[in-house]
Amino acid sequence: MATIDIQSNLSTAKFRELILQSLVNGFPISGSTEPVPVTLQTDSNGYKLFHHALSLATTNDTVVKATPSSVGLITVFHTGNGNANRFCKIYNKATTPSASDTPILTLVVHPSDTVVIVPAIPIFLDKGLSYRMTANYADSDNTAIGAGELAINIAHA
Repeated sequence: MATIDIQSNLSTAKFRELILQSLVNGFPISGSTEPVPVTLQTDSNGYKLFHHALSLATTNDTVVKATPSSVGLITVFHTGNGNANRFCKIYNKATTPSASDTPILTLVVHPSDTVVIVPAIPIFLDKGLSYRMTANYADSDNTAIGAGELAINIAHA
C-alpha cells in the first residue's frame, strides 16, 4: 500500500489512484504487515470502470459490481420524459436490489435536471454496487419509471 503524502505535489489522478488503492487494499492494522498491493488499471482521472445506462420501463434493478467497490462519481439525468420527480437509489449490495432492501443513498432527480455526486473521497461499498430507479421516494417503493426517463453514469473501481 502506498503512503499518501498530502504535502507533495501529487496530480489529482495520482491522488485518486492512491486513495482507491487504499480503499481496495484496506488499511494496515496496528502490528500487522501491510496488505498485499493490488494494481489498479485506471483512467486519467483515477477511475477503473464506468457504468452507463438509460432507464427501461421498470425499476431498473441493476448490479453494477458484485464485489467491493469504490465510487468516485455518480450522475443521474432526468431527460424530461414525464413530468414528475424520479428517484435513484444506491445500494451496498452484491445481488439484485429489491423494494425490501434499504438504500445507502437516495437521489431525487427533478424533470430536465441532473444530479451529480463527486465525493471528496470515494464512497467505499464493502459488498457491491447496485441501484434501482423508482417513481416514489419510499425505500420500499416498487413503482416503475418510464423508458428513457433517467440516464445514469457511475465511475467506480
